[in-house]
Amino acid sequence: IAMWQGKGGADGEGAAQVHGWASYFGACYLNPGGEEILLGDVSAVGLPGRLLELFVDVPYSTALTQLAVAGKRETKLVRQRERRAEDDAAARKSDRDSWQRELTTLQSTIAVLRTEQDRDVTPLLAAADRAGERLRGRVEQLDGLEQALAELTAGRIRAQQALMDTQETWQARRVLGRLDPVCCPRCEEPLEAERRVQERQSASCAVCTRTLPEVDAQTAEAALEQLRTQLSAAETAEGKARDLRDAAKAEVEQAKAAQRSAHAALQDVLAVSGAHRKLRELELRAAVLQGQLAATGLRPETVLTDGAGASSALGTAHEVVRQHVEAAARRLFPAMDAQIVELAARFGVQHLDSVRLNRAGHVNAVKAGVATAFKRLSRGDRLRMRIATVIALLRVGAARGVATHPGLLLIDSVAAEEVTEVPARTLIAELQALSEELPGLQVVLTTAQPELVEGLVPYERLITSSGEHLF
Repeated sequence: IAMWQGKGGADGEGAAQVHGWASYFGACYLNPGGEEILLGDVSAVGLPGRLLELFVDVPYSTALTQLAVAGKRETKLVRQRERRAEDDAAARKSDRDSWQRELTTLQSTIAVLRTEQDRDVTPLLAAADRAGERLRGRVEQLDGLEQALAELTAGRIRAQQALMDTQETWQARRVLGRLDPVCCPRCEEPLEAERRVQERQSASCAVCTRTLPEVDAQTAEAALEQLRTQLSAAETAEGKARDLRDAAKAEVEQAKAAQRSAHAALQDVLAVSGAHRKLRELELRAAVLQGQLAATGLRPETVLTDGAGASSALGTAHEVVRQHVEAAARRLFPAMDAQIVELAARFGVQHLDSVRLNRAGHVNAVKAGVATAFKRLSRGDRLRMRIATVIALLRVGAARGVATHPGLLLIDSVAAEEVTEVPARTLIAELQALSEELPGLQVVLTTAQPELVEGLVPYERLITSSGEHLF
C-alpha cells in the first residue's frame, strides 16, 4: 500500500511511503487493547482506513489510493516548478536591476567623456603644480618642527636628569655627613684619635683626610629650585613645540589631500582627452546592457504545463473514483456496523448503542447515548472492538465471495484485559464458529485460564503445558 506522507521525502515536502507486510500484520495480530488504532498498529495517516477498505474489498479503493498518491505527487511537482519559476523571476529581476544601475552609470560617464574630450588642461596643470608646491612647503616646515621638538625633548630630558642627580647627591650628603666611622671601610683598621681631632679642628675627613665638602641646606635647596625652574621651562617649550608639530602634520595631510585631488582631476582630463578607445569600450558595454534589458524585459505569461494538466486530470479521475468508493462504502459499512455492535456486546462491551465505521478507519462508537472516540474506550473494550471489527469484515467479505484478508488471526492473552469468564468464552466460541464458517481462516490465541476453552475447542487443537510456561 502506497500512502502519501505529508512531510516525507528528502526535501520534507511529502513523498509516497510504501507499507507492506509489517503494516498488514497489525490487522492479524490483535494485540491487547493498548493501541489506540482500530485496525493495524502503524500510526500513519489514512492507513487504518486503507486496511479496512482493502480487507472488505471496497470496489476501486486501491485505484483511489493510487490516484490520491499520484495527484499529491503531481501537485508537489507543480508547486516546486512554480517556486523555481518564482525564484528565477526574482533572480532575473535582481539581474535587471544590477544591469540598469550599471547602464545608468555608463551613460553618465559616456556623456562626460563626449563633452570633455577637448577640454583645456592648462588650469588643471597649474592647480596641480600649486598643490605640489604647497605640499613641499608644508613638509619642509614639518621637518623643521620635528627637529626643534627633538632638541627640546633632549633638553627637557637633560634638565630632568640634572634635577634627579642633584636631589640624589643632596640626599647622599645629608646621610653620609652624619656618619661617624670607627674604622677604615676597606681594611677595617681602627681610626687613630689624632684623625678624629684633626677632623673636628680642620674639617678634614677622618678616613681619607680630604677636606669635607660644605653641607649647606639653603644653598642646596636654592640649587634644586633653580633646576626645577629650568625643567618646567623645558617642559613648557617642549609642549608648545609638540602642538606646532601636530598642527603642521594636519596641514601636511590637508596639502596631501588637495594634491591628490588636483592630480586626480588632471589625470581624468588627460585620460578623457585622448581616451577614444576607452569611450568606444564603454559604448559597447552600454549596448550589451541595453540588449540584455530588452531581452529580459517582458515577463513570460503563465502557461499550463504538462504537469499541471496531468494534475488536473488526476484530480478529476480521483473525484469520480472517490464518489464510487463512498457509494460502495455506504452500502457495505452498515452491515459491518450491525455485526460489530452485536459481537462487541456479546464480548463484554457494556452499554454500546451503536457504531459507525467510516473510510478513515474510525469506529465512532456511542455508549449510553454518548459519542465516545475509540481511544477513549478502556483497554479491554478496545481489544473487544478490534476483534469484533475483524470478525465483521471477514464475514462481510465471505458473504461477498472475496478473500482479501490474509486469513490469520493472532490474539495474545485473550482474557487478560478485564474479560470475565462468560464474555471470554463467548469470544472464543465466536472465533471457533468463525473458523468453521471460513475454512481458510486460522485463529491462534493464548490464555493462562484453561477453563475458558474447555468444551469449546477440539482437543486436538489445544497445546497445553502443566508448567508455568508453554515453551
